[in-house]
Amino acid sequence: MAGEFRKLPIKSFPKPLKRKDTFEQKYWKSFEFPTVVKEYTAINHVDFSQVAPYNCLVTCSGKIQIFAPYTKEVKRTYTRNKENVYGAKYRCDGKLLVAGGESGALQVLDVTSRSILRSLKGHTKPTHVCSFGKEFSKIYSGSDDKTIRCWDLATAKETLNIKAHKDYIRSGSINEINTSHFITGSYDHTIKVWDCRMNSVAMEMNHGAPVECIIMHDNGSVCLSAGSNYIKVWDMLGGGKLFNQFSNHQKTITTICFDDGCKRLFSGSLDRHVKVYDAQDYSVIANMDYPSPILAMDISKDSNHLTVGMSDGAISLRHRAKSNIDVEAPKKRRREGQPGTYLHRIRNQASEPEKDDLVVEYRKYLKQSKADKCLRKFKYHEALDAVIQDGFCYNTPYVCKLILELSRRDALEIAMSKRDAGSLAPIVKFLMRNLADPNYGKILIPVANLLIDMYAHLIGRDKDFDMLLKRLQSRIKRDISNQQEMIKLVGAIEQIFSMASVAPSVDEVISEGLLLNDKLSVSDGNEGNNKKDDKNRSSIEQSGNDKSYNDDKLTNNDEETTSCDTNENTFGKTNGHTSPNKKTIDAADDVDFVVSSEAE
Repeated sequence: MAGEFRKLPIKSFPKPLKRKDTFEQKYWKSFEFPTVVKEYTAINHVDFSQVAPYNCLVTCSGKIQIFAPYTKEVKRTYTRNKENVYGAKYRCDGKLLVAGGESGALQVLDVTSRSILRSLKGHTKPTHVCSFGKEFSKIYSGSDDKTIRCWDLATAKETLNIKAHKDYIRSGSINEINTSHFITGSYDHTIKVWDCRMNSVAMEMNHGAPVECIIMHDNGSVCLSAGSNYIKVWDMLGGGKLFNQFSNHQKTITTICFDDGCKRLFSGSLDRHVKVYDAQDYSVIANMDYPSPILAMDISKDSNHLTVGMSDGAISLRHRAKSNIDVEAPKKRRREGQPGTYLHRIRNQASEPEKDDLVVEYRKYLKQSKADKCLRKFKYHEALDAVIQDGFCYNTPYVCKLILELSRRDALEIAMSKRDAGSLAPIVKFLMRNLADPNYGKILIPVANLLIDMYAHLIGRDKDFDMLLKRLQSRIKRDISNQQEMIKLVGAIEQIFSMASVAPSVDEVISEGLLLNDKLSVSDGNEGNNKKDDKNRSSIEQSGNDKSYNDDKLTNNDEETTSCDTNENTFGKTNGHTSPNKKTIDAADDVDFVVSSEAE
C-alpha cells in the first residue's frame, strides 16, 4: 500500500540572531521621554515622598521645589532662604521636611503651609547631611565642621554632639531596624556607625576613597558605600566585613539608591550614566544615558518615577506610562454557547477522554498547494511553473525546496525542457535575483548551468533569449567583481589584525627602550676606549715609522759613502790600466749615482 503523500515543506535557512531585550530593559524602556526643567545652578539633592502621590523634592542653590509625579508641575517652592540649601529630605509620613544650610543651621518646614517650624543652630560650617530618624521626633545631621549631631524636634535642642571625622561629612543614612544607629561617610575615606545611646563608634570601615554616598538595606544587614568609581558592600551582621566590590563606571559615583523592596540598585556617576543592578548578584541589567554629569538621583516607592539632577542645573523627570502599569483587569464573564451555535459545538473539545471512552479519530483535510498537487500527479513541468508564475516567485525558500525535490527525483531536466524564451524569462529573472545569495547559491548554480546546456542552440537565433542571457551574464560579472573586492577587503583586515597582534605592549616597549639605552651607553664607552686605543696605536706606529725612516736614512748614507769610496778606488785603478774612453764612462756613472743619492 502506498504511503500518504506528504506536503512539500519550506526549506529553512539560518537567520542572524536578533538581540532580544530582557524584561528589565523592556521595563525601563517603557518609561516616557523625560521632562527636563532647567535651573541656574547644580542640583545637590533629590528625594521622593514615601507616601502617595509620591511628590518629588529637589534642592538647588537657595531654592527647594516640590514636583507633582505625573504632570511634572511645580506644586510648591521654598525661596525664603538667603543662603544655599543642601540635602532636603522628607519625613516618613510626608508632612515635614528638613534641609541644611550654608551657615550650618537646619530648618524644619511644613509641606502644606511652607512655614519654618524649627531652626536648629549648632553647626559652624555648611551642613550637607540631614535626615529624620525612625522616630519622628529625632533629626540627625552631619556637617563640614566634621561633627554629627542629634536634635530633639520638640525642644529644638541637640542631644548628641560628636567629633566624628577628620574631613568633611557628605553622606549619611539611618538604620531602619536599629533606631539608635546612624551611619556617616566622610572624605577621610572612612565609614562609621554611631551608637547614639553610648555616644561612641560601634563599627568603622575604610572605603579607600572619599565617600560620596551611603545607603542601608531595609533589613539592616547590608550597607553600601560609593566613592571614586566603585561601590563596596559591607556585611553589618559580620562586623563590617567587606562582602562585595564592583565597578561599572568610568568616573566618580555620586549617588546610589534602592527601589522599593531593595530588588534593584541604582547608581549615578559623573560619566553621565545611570546603571541598574540586580541586588542579588550586583550584575548590570539596564543602562540609561544623560546629557550631563549626574549629582543626585532618586526613585519613587512604586518604581514608576525616576528623577535625576545634573551638574548643569537640569532636572530630568521620567515616569512610566500609565498604560504600562500593571492593573488587575476585571475578569470577563464567559457566556455559554446556546444550542445550535458555534460555541455550543466546540464546548467540549478541550476535555480529555476517560479510560472507558471510545475515541473516534478525526482526520482533518490538509489543504495542498498547486505545486503539491502537480508533484502528486508527476507533472513536474507544471509544478515549476506554478511556484514561479503563480504568485510564489518571491517565496524563494519554497522554490528552492521544490528544485531540491525535483533533483532528488531526477526530474529537474524534465521540468526545464520544452520551453521557449517566454517561459524561460521567469526562471532567468529568478536566477538573477537570487544567484548571488549565499543561502541559495549552491542550489541555483547547477540550475543555471543546466539551463545554458539545454538551450545553447537558441543562442544567436532567438533575440529574446539572447537578451536574457546578456542580463544574466552582466549580473554574474557584477557579483564576481563584488566578491573579489570583498576578498581584498578581507585580506586587508586580516593584515591589520595580524599587525595588531604582533605589536608589542607598552611594557615591552619601555623595557626594550631601557635595554637599548643601556646598549647605546655601553657601545659609546667601547667606542671611546677604541678611539683611545687607536690613537695610542697610531702614535706608536708613527714613532716607529719615524725611527725606521731615520735608520733607513743612516743606512743609505753609509752605503753611499762606501760606494763613493769604492768608485774612487776603482777610478784610480782604471786610470792606470784602462783607456781614456773607459775612464770617461765610469766617471759619468759615478756622477749620476751621486746625484740620485742626493735627490733621495
